[in-house]
Amino acid sequence: MKSSKEIIIFENKQCLAEAAVKRWQAVARDAISRRGRFTVALSGGKTPIDFYQRLTRQSDFPWSQTHLFWADERCVDFSSEDSNYRLIQKTLIRRVPIPEENIHPIFIGKGKPRDVAKNYEEHLKDFFSLERGELPEFDLMILGIGEDGHTASLFPGDLIDPYDHFVTSVSLPHLKGKRISLTLSALNGTREVIFLVTGENKAAIFKTIIEDKSRLPAALVQPKNGNLFFLGDRQAARLLKKESPRLKRNKNL
Repeated sequence: MKSSKEIIIFENKQCLAEAAVKRWQAVARDAISRRGRFTVALSGGKTPIDFYQRLTRQSDFPWSQTHLFWADERCVDFSSEDSNYRLIQKTLIRRVPIPEENIHPIFIGKGKPRDVAKNYEEHLKDFFSLERGELPEFDLMILGIGEDGHTASLFPGDLIDPYDHFVTSVSLPHLKGKRISLTLSALNGTREVIFLVTGENKAAIFKTIIEDKSRLPAALVQPKNGNLFFLGDRQAARLLKKESPRLKRNKNL
């Protein structure tokens, strides 16, 4: 499969979310026709909320063949406002007829973060029937970009691709708590990655990720054998060069 990269800009975040839903549907149809199931890793934060809510309106979507995973999670109880599981459960899961066994969160529990990461890695190995050294190959990954250039819970200055692991624990001084994240290798093993980028506060980092030779985590997400989409709204894209050959405006996915 040939890799591709596109930056597509929409007038507002509502149009962006609608386009992302259509792409989700297309990837799901292809995955189910080829492999009998659709596997997708999700992210938390405010940016994807509108997208998740619009997914709940797809009454004929094959949820029974859809498996939800997490790109990252904070080491907090699922009832916490900081929990990615809580956000996705509230905005998506409880509103769609997806079987409970198709939901694969990162269970935090009371164990040490490194043990939580190991347990999730083992779960993914079992689900994808991986041999030693193999990586999970998600059909789709939904990601965001932090103002510092992080994505999932891979932060600048941290070890974002530890040897021989594709799930890692994250503990940095500036974070108010510990986290669990898929590694860069896991992100780059995905068949399709979609970044959702909205708001004026993301304009500077969006420009850095797209136009500079950055080594920030979000800029290093480059699927080896898949598609990469950056979907931005007009506010987030206000600093991008208009003549960029990969930049398209108001185009349907």
